[in-house]
Amino acid sequence: MSASAPKFYKELKDITVSEGECTVLECRLKANPPAQVTWMREGDLIEDSPDFRILHRGEISTLVIGSAYPEDSGEFECVATNSAGSSSTACKLQVTGGGYYSVSTKAPSASKVVTERQLRAPAAAAQSQDALMDSNHNFKQEKDTLVQDLSQKLSSTDISRKGDDQDNSPRDYIFSPRLGTGDEAPQEYRVSNFEQRLINEIEYRLERTPPVNEDPQDAVFESVPPHEQRAPAYKNIIGSYKILVGAPMKFMCKVAGNPMPKVYWFKDGKQISKRSQHYLQSKDEDGVFSLYIPRTCVEDDGNYTALALNPRGRVSCTGRLAILSSRTPSASQPLPERSPMRIQEKGTLADDEESPVEKYFKPVFVQKSGNIEVDEGKLARLDIKVTGLPQPDLTWLINGNPVIQDPHHKILVRENNVHSLLIQPVSTMDEGQYSVVATNKAGRATVHIQLRVKQQEQMTVPIFVQRLTPQVAAEGGSVRLEARVIGKPLPTICWKRGSQQVMNTPRTQIYQDDSGYVCLQISEATRQDSEWYTCSATNKAGIVSCNCKLDVYSPTMEAPHQRRRIRTPHRYANLAKTAGIDMREAISPDVHALSPAHHLPESDDL
Repeated sequence: MSASAPKFYKELKDITVSEGECTVLECRLKANPPAQVTWMREGDLIEDSPDFRILHRGEISTLVIGSAYPEDSGEFECVATNSAGSSSTACKLQVTGGGYYSVSTKAPSASKVVTERQLRAPAAAAQSQDALMDSNHNFKQEKDTLVQDLSQKLSSTDISRKGDDQDNSPRDYIFSPRLGTGDEAPQEYRVSNFEQRLINEIEYRLERTPPVNEDPQDAVFESVPPHEQRAPAYKNIIGSYKILVGAPMKFMCKVAGNPMPKVYWFKDGKQISKRSQHYLQSKDEDGVFSLYIPRTCVEDDGNYTALALNPRGRVSCTGRLAILSSRTPSASQPLPERSPMRIQEKGTLADDEESPVEKYFKPVFVQKSGNIEVDEGKLARLDIKVTGLPQPDLTWLINGNPVIQDPHHKILVRENNVHSLLIQPVSTMDEGQYSVVATNKAGRATVHIQLRVKQQEQMTVPIFVQRLTPQVAAEGGSVRLEARVIGKPLPTICWKRGSQQVMNTPRTQIYQDDSGYVCLQISEATRQDSEWYTCSATNKAGIVSCNCKLDVYSPTMEAPHQRRRIRTPHRYANLAKTAGIDMREAISPDVHALSPAHHLPESDDL
């Protein structure tokens, strides 16, 4: 029979299951010579393990997922290869329900119990091909037995865990063979999907939470030009290991970046103190950072994270450390209980600091506004910056009473732990002593800020009570343009000649006193000084102005006469003129009658 490339005559099909459900992916193929079959998820090779069981015999290949989790969702592919070629089939797996939770708080889920219908589904698909499976009857029994065993294991686990908060699902523990002499060296540890999910959550939170700087030098980086700065990056990351209790352990990672990053170590999301005598931290000039445990104990079992940061960013990597006892638990023996972590008094550290505990730091105010003076009606801003672990809760007080937020009082919080109280508009009622009380589990701290409100004075618009008057001056003489203006506060005076501002010079001098008298004196006036002059008075309440005309004439010319009123003849004179009567002769004395030659008659002659 000639060689033929693999060909799938039953391909994978898309499937949707509930969280915790036992899932079976099965396909069938023909190939000559027999093909080598591999399973992949999202391009990553799947190895046979307690979580993913791979069965292949003859023309049937099966992938059994004992308990599906939402993170198992994705594309699964079966690839068959022989000397004649290769072929593949793929499907989409969708796991619904569930979310992130911690091992110690995960509640038992009834969805992990495989129902009879779920167990029969793969069996029914297999029975529909009985004619093709005669040669593989043993394989069918093996597959069904595997599914039933997983179902019983999950069911018994759920029953045994009722009332127990600890999660002992098969995905959470890996049993290793008994360690013999010389096996104290760390061995590679394969992290399960559930453990990887917890690691991802720890790294997500750490990369968004600033670490505690125990030394002021932790926050100091070497000066590097912005264009040369690079974010931290790992050249090699922390591995996951299993080790016998009591043996030494060392985590190492190499970090690059510019400026050189700082590295902080965490266990299960809690920062490890640099002063600890149990966890020894070190670094070398090549950027290799290490965390060394001289003698491991049961409490050291957990996830260890290295957080590297510099001004350009943060990056983390995590490794798992599994502590093994001297004897190997069997399937009939209960799972070993982890020794409880020593609970210490809040805000303190252990004497030997052998176990990483949650640290508490009393609130400290690192920045505050000094005593403030603000004009009434303006904006008042009070700023403070506080540090502490955990993040302190703040209370604002005025003269011992809580500050109530309203449209005029707003409390703001920025990401850099700067808290602000904004008061707008501020009034005399807001004047007093403001106190900020910061409280957390480690203690409390208080800071005081004095606010003084400068009362707004009564203001009136300027008014000219004496306005400028037109002036006439001879060339070379002096001129005084005077006015009087009142207003509160005292107005500021500005003089203009035409559109040009008049400045205070030896020839043009400006005067003003507290009574409101203002004067512009021009010495040695010239013809060019002839112009309109404007005096403007300004204060916070408004502005007002007045103007006048200055005429400067030459001494060789006749002084300009004052304007004369043009007198028009009496209206009766116009009427007489139209009648042919000369009113001037009518009202003037008769010169002939008054001449000496013409005398008046005496009474005797009459």
